[in-house]
Amino acid sequence: MNTIVTYIEHSCFLVETTECYLLFDYYCGEVPLPAFDPAKPLLLFSSHAHHDHFSKEIFALRNRYPSAVFVLSADIPVPATVQPFTCPMLPHEHRLLQLAGGRAAVSIDTLRSNDEGVAFIIQLGDLCIYHAGDLNNWWWDGDVEDQKLADIYHEELEHIRGRHFSAAFIPLDPRLKGWWKGIEDFMLYADADAIFPMHNFGKKGLPKKFLALDCAAGYKNRVFNVEEPLTRWEVRPH
Repeated sequence: MNTIVTYIEHSCFLVETTECYLLFDYYCGEVPLPAFDPAKPLLLFSSHAHHDHFSKEIFALRNRYPSAVFVLSADIPVPATVQPFTCPMLPHEHRLLQLAGGRAAVSIDTLRSNDEGVAFIIQLGDLCIYHAGDLNNWWWDGDVEDQKLADIYHEELEHIRGRHFSAAFIPLDPRLKGWWKGIEDFMLYADADAIFPMHNFGKKGLPKKFLALDCAAGYKNRVFNVEEPLTRWEVRPH
């Protein structure tokens, strides 16, 4: 089976591989999760504690899926009953998680967000995934503070300069004056077979608007139109 990506909402995506499920920034919003095969390991990634990226209600998923493991930014508080099944991660940290049932190991690295928490880099066999969380070029008005945030963003992207990703999940936030800069900058430093815009607060039409920009000319066929919840795409490792 090839890798299947399902858009849930906002910055939440489900990635299904032959080995496991990877669920990113699920916060129990309005869109129900698809049913999971309980025999397949489930890894839940939460990039930071903002309400549109995390809810403590996710810990209840372990009642339905006993193999669930929570990979969390270290700023997220964890109940004592769940701590044995969590993997807290600081910025610029590396972990290797062995999946249950003798399956493959998952390599996880983090970058430092210029907002809160971390971005995730996951390697599973030939599959390499980048999920930005709230690491982005937060270009609100172009003032001095925005430039500082942009500098931090570029410093973090230096850690992945020249890397190739199977899939990259990157903010395309309609509230920003420079709403396109996060993806544009990412593609100047790294590359991806599939680019999934996220963090759009339900605004439709933004991915198509991005594709009309000159900066997207070299990779517009790799930017997916992320709008409708529960849309599924197939991603094949390059």
